[in-house]
Amino acid sequence: MDADASGDTGSATPGRVRYVFANVEFDEWLGRLRVDGELVEVEPRPLRLLAELLRRVNEVLTKEELLDAVWQGRPTVDHVLANAVSKLRMALGPAGAGRLATLPRVGYRFSGPVQRLPAGGADSAFETGQTLVGRDGFVLDRLLGQGGNSDVWLARHAKLGQSHVFKLATDGPRLAALKREFTLYRLLGQTLGPRPDIARVLDANFQSPPFFLECEYGGRSLLEWADDGSKLLELSGAQRLDVFLQVARAVAAAHSVGVLHKDLKPGNVLIDGQRGAWAVKLTDFGSGRLLEPERLAELRLTALGMSQAADAGASSSRSATGSTLMYMAPELLAGQAPTLQSDVYSLGVMLFQLLVGDLRRTLSGGWQQDLDDPLLVEEIDAATQGTPARRTAGVAMLVDRLSRLEERRADRSLRAANAALAQAAAADAAQRRARLPWLVTAVAALAIGLLVSVFMAVHAERARTAALQAQAQTQAVSDFLHHDVMETPDVLTSGSVRPLQLMDLMRQASRNAGDRFRGQPLAEAVVRRRIAETYLRRAAVAEAMNELSKARKLLVAAQADDSTEGLMLRFLGARALLWARQVPKARELLAEAEQSTGAARMAAATELGAAASRARLEFMLDAGQAREAVPLALRLVQQVDQIRSPQSPHRVDARQRLAETYLRAGLDTQAEQVFAELAKPPLNAPGMAGEYKARALVVEAEKLASANRFDEAHGLVQQARALLGPAATANLFYLAFVEYWDGACELGKGRPVQARRHFTAAMTLIVESIGTDHVYIEMMRHAGALAALEAGQATDAAAMFEQVDRWYRNNVNELGQAASRFGRVAALTDLGQPAAALELLEAIPAHNLAQFDPAPGLAPRVSAERARALLALGRAAEAKPMLRQAVLDMKAAQVPAWKVSRYERLL
Repeated sequence: MDADASGDTGSATPGRVRYVFANVEFDEWLGRLRVDGELVEVEPRPLRLLAELLRRVNEVLTKEELLDAVWQGRPTVDHVLANAVSKLRMALGPAGAGRLATLPRVGYRFSGPVQRLPAGGADSAFETGQTLVGRDGFVLDRLLGQGGNSDVWLARHAKLGQSHVFKLATDGPRLAALKREFTLYRLLGQTLGPRPDIARVLDANFQSPPFFLECEYGGRSLLEWADDGSKLLELSGAQRLDVFLQVARAVAAAHSVGVLHKDLKPGNVLIDGQRGAWAVKLTDFGSGRLLEPERLAELRLTALGMSQAADAGASSSRSATGSTLMYMAPELLAGQAPTLQSDVYSLGVMLFQLLVGDLRRTLSGGWQQDLDDPLLVEEIDAATQGTPARRTAGVAMLVDRLSRLEERRADRSLRAANAALAQAAAADAAQRRARLPWLVTAVAALAIGLLVSVFMAVHAERARTAALQAQAQTQAVSDFLHHDVMETPDVLTSGSVRPLQLMDLMRQASRNAGDRFRGQPLAEAVVRRRIAETYLRRAAVAEAMNELSKARKLLVAAQADDSTEGLMLRFLGARALLWARQVPKARELLAEAEQSTGAARMAAATELGAAASRARLEFMLDAGQAREAVPLALRLVQQVDQIRSPQSPHRVDARQRLAETYLRAGLDTQAEQVFAELAKPPLNAPGMAGEYKARALVVEAEKLASANRFDEAHGLVQQARALLGPAATANLFYLAFVEYWDGACELGKGRPVQARRHFTAAMTLIVESIGTDHVYIEMMRHAGALAALEAGQATDAAAMFEQVDRWYRNNVNELGQAASRFGRVAALTDLGQPAAALELLEAIPAHNLAQFDPAPGLAPRVSAERARALLALGRAAEAKPMLRQAVLDMKAAQVPAWKVSRYERLL
């Protein structure tokens, strides 16, 4: 804009200005238009149009530019711009309207001169240096801003040097507004407690003029701070996002107790601190609204300024004039009542401005081109949708999604890398459907990968131990495996009338090994490593680590800790630590093993090379790096093929790992080819086809149940049961999982009594197949406890959760403990012990909760249980909004209906 033509004094803060021309004054900051000194009521759209024209005086603006700036590219009816111009001319009167010229088929131009002055400065009833009556010692220092309800001044104590902010009013209407704001601040303070991100009210005077609210000084406004030396541009993108998240968390906290801010903008955010440690405070709830007025009675707060008339005024007229126009949601511009989604819109605009480093930038058409992060573009777009129902579900959800950007970027990067593979796979979709039976077998083979018989495995692994022991020791190992293990019936053999309990067998083998190999530490170490590997295949992590510890001590005593066997122990130990979710220790041990082994030995076709490849592959799959892991999975197959016989179960296991890697990387066709190979001799297991298919059906049922499609899932479970046949001849281990998912489907359909029967049956089958002391037993017991809880059998549920907790505690599984203790929280509340429930809930480490159930629905479930306990303690004012928000968040996260219903009933 030409400064001479506009008459710009240069003294106004950008965005906080009054435009003066002819007999007209327009305060853009307040959205207030005066003609001949009289306030003129104008609809928001014509006012926004006037602001755009005045920013670019004497410049021709095309119709397209004005539509983008004012309507932000949203669909409009014909002649909407012409209608707005007509309304604007009528409001301006003859003198002002004469400045607005129409250029046919081009656009519009507003002619100067136009003065730009500080917003509201001339109307203040107070002045710098004035002593504040009623607050001895404080002297007004400078005007921070003016609104429809008050003048906002920074005042300094003459002796103490303290700075406080005072919102001042001199008349009745403004006094009512101050009382209203004071009430909202009291409610926030009593329900949320002291928060560093929400400004505190220190004192108030409603007795005699000048009336005031006294607030703590939290720094300059974000708008003023950003314009001082381009401080905002000096921040990195991550730092700007952190500033926004601080603001959003404060808004989310206010929403959680039913307070709507309704005037979110940079001018109402205070910022203070030093580089790298900027702290923000949300302030000015003068336009705020209380969504649940009954809260005041619950908290025994006097409803100062909260009359229906005052509330109605705050909902209508203030919505059109109290907020800066660019931050107003479309429904407010249309005259509708504000909602929580209105604040989401305002935050979306602020997020855009902070990220581009310009708090004056409007969210006009093409704004997406100013950002190079697709995820951030999506979040802003979702938050600023024109229809409230289509916006981000709430500020808390916006905070959660922005807080997980790095995690989501990594996930998107992997999915993007797989997109090309998926596109290629789509070309032969018809062929894949024709080969569906192979895919069913494939999924089944994956599912049973950890259940390959230990007896065949340890028998095949006796090769290549000569480097560690003499021929006599090798023969001793072979004899031990043959007599103590191989002559015992296979635990997983199909058709066994009484399958052996594997865990008991392994414990017996562990006890016998000490006597059998007395004086032969190297041979005993080999056997214990093999027993540990067997335990690990069955997820018995604690017992596997115990055997590994014994084997390591034997090697240290024999001064063979750095031998090949010692390195193999390290690789297996790293896998065990990964299973135990001790990830940092696991990575450290794996790195140590790899460094000691060296690249050449890890690539060699030896037992050590295969152990190294298997360990690194498990770590990569655990980290979601399936695409990068494909070459390593192929190398593992090649290594095992060179050191194992054609019938070795290790060959089956290596190919199952390869197929799993292919599937996770989106390479379905390649995975099918691997499973086709597994179904043929010599790799196929006789009599296992039906069991493989049954397990595949159960896996598909699990997916459907996770999507709340319980009827479809139940049908697949019944098909799997038919394939396994009667219990007298069926593989009891697989039958246990059929019972488990049968129960899960019943629970999902709201039949907890029937579900508990299935879970009990599943637990019995697990005991009969692999023994009593096992993680699968506790899985089934935990599910039974959940069913008991839903059936109203809280006493049984609490006892079962306690059993599960004790087992996980003894087996050093923090994630299992988190799951069982979270279940106990609900049971304790049902049993009338809400205080104990809250204490237990607070004692569960948050990171363990997040790990045992990373789904989006966990956080609101935790909030819901906390709210239930608070309700039982009579703290309804605190609990109700928490519970209401938790229910909304659970539904948004698609938590199964049966989990939501127990909380929804309380509302």
